Amino acid sequence: MLKKALSIDTYDVAANYEYGCAALRLGKYFDALDGFEVASLSESYRSASYTKISEIYLAQKDFEKSLEYAQKSLVNNQNNIQGLQLSYLSYTLTGENKKSRSCRKSNIGTGSAESFRTV
Repeated sequence: MLKKALSIDTYDVAANYEYGCAALRLGKYFDALDGFEVASLSESYRSASYTKISEIYLAQKDFEKSLEYAQKSLVNNQNNIQGLQLSYLSYTLTGENKKSRSCRKSNIGTGSAESFRTV
C-alpha cells in the first residue's frame, strides 16, 4: 500500500514517514533513513522524522550523527522528550558528561524527569 502511494507521489510526506516507520521495524535502516529524510521536508513531520533518524544512528552506534539529528529534532519542538533523551544518551556515550547533565536538566524542566530513570 505504501509503495503504491509513493509510486503515485514520491514526495508524499505522510507516506514517506510511514514507509520509514515500516522499514525501521523491518531493520531496513537505509530505506528508513530515505523515508524519514523526505518526510523531514515538511515542518509538521520534521521533529518526528529527525527523532527517528537519530534513533537509527544510535542503533548503528554512530553517536555523533545520532546527536546531530537529536539536536535537529529539538529545533521545532524544544519539548521533544525523545529528542532530549537521545541527546542525553549520545552525549553520555561519547563521554560528554557535562552536556549530558545539561540535557537531563532540560528534561526536568519539561516535567518529565521520570523518563530518564529508564534510560
